Amino acid sequence: MNKDYNFSVFVNSTDTYSDCWEPFFKLFKKFWKDYEGKIYLNTEEKDYHYEGLNIIPTKVAKFKDKNKLTWSECLLYAFSQIDTDIILYLQEDYFLKANVNHEKMLELVDLMLKYDLTYINIADSGNRGPFSPSTLHEDLWEVSQQDKYRISTQASLWNIKKMSNYVRKHESPWHFEYYGNIRSRRKKDAFYAVNRDKYNKHHQPIFPYDATGIVMRKWVREIVEDLFRDNDIIVDFEKRGFYDRTKDKKRFSKKPFFKKVIATVKSLI
Repeated sequence: MNKDYNFSVFVNSTDTYSDCWEPFFKLFKKFWKDYEGKIYLNTEEKDYHYEGLNIIPTKVAKFKDKNKLTWSECLLYAFSQIDTDIILYLQEDYFLKANVNHEKMLELVDLMLKYDLTYINIADSGNRGPFSPSTLHEDLWEVSQQDKYRISTQASLWNIKKMSNYVRKHESPWHFEYYGNIRSRRKKDAFYAVNRDKYNKHHQPIFPYDATGIVMRKWVREIVEDLFRDNDIIVDFEKRGFYDRTKDKKRFSKKPFFKKVIATVKSLI
């Protein structure tokens, strides 16, 4: 317990998703038994602990009124509390379903530090390519600047100082991915993904989860129902309900048109 690592796990969440924390950390503890380092849980005000895990709630509302905090401000305030340069970025609905490849995770972190990398996507979701083999290591692919999801909030290793350079305080997570991707094309940072021929959801996944357990604030039945039942996790699914792809539509933004234009200009700066 409390083992020193050269990276931390960062679970980006919010108090309104606290019903995800118990299933998330129960599965985390079961499927990543070797991890004994710090886990930063991003919260506004709530505290949370799980036996056997070193969870540090960030409680970012101590920096600013929680009703005025943006998603990006919560992220940056949380980063100011983390004492490692490298994080494994996760979200509270990335529910593990099989064992994490602990040794490979440590190897990838070492590559991050050795080559001063910005980002390595460890799942086969998020980045969509095109990819090219990396000269740094056979387990890495370089992500093209033409990738529309070059910056992704799926499970990834990040250098938090470099990640912060792509964040704008007014942005939502969807804006961060969209406009951050555009900003990334103007910088020299190289982005990487794991070699998906070797590591994918069907073969040797490094961090096995399905993206994602909640959509539009509702549970995704095919991801969580059997997983929770098989692992003795009891959740009142009726409180959130189940996501229906035919009825629920995912929206990029609810801002009026003129606000979208202003946000776009600010995001590209």
